[in-house]
Amino acid sequence: MEQFQIGCLLKMITDKTKMRADADLAQQGLTLTQSRVLGYLARNGGQATQKEIEGFLQVSHPTVAGIISRMGQNGFVRCWLDPADKRSKIVGQTERAAAIAHEMQATINATEQQMLRSLTPDEIAALESALRTIYANLG
Repeated sequence: MEQFQIGCLLKMITDKTKMRADADLAQQGLTLTQSRVLGYLARNGGQATQKEIEGFLQVSHPTVAGIISRMGQNGFVRCWLDPADKRSKIVGQTERAAAIAHEMQATINATEQQMLRSLTPDEIAALESALRTIYANLG
């Protein structure tokens, strides 16, 4: 087997995971990034500012605006101006999004189980620790 550098392997794993997740989530009319937004909203009481979502996804304002716009068109989120700050837009999950949250989480769990199925609990813990360290090293 061809030997890859760790960064390349991580990118290949990410790409393959994203492809599989997008295919699974397409049944719900979602992409992986959109499902991450819905997960973030669910963990934050069903709503967040667009700025908070930008920080969570670590992407630019125009990118988040496009994601949120498509999610709104598909009935997953609704948006309104923050009454306390008219420059800030609040994004809230709809009933449709809340209804499929369980299915999304099941898809995510199944993908993780498949990725880690041949590792022992100790190996999984060591992998998670190493990845957290690498992430922290990158600032």
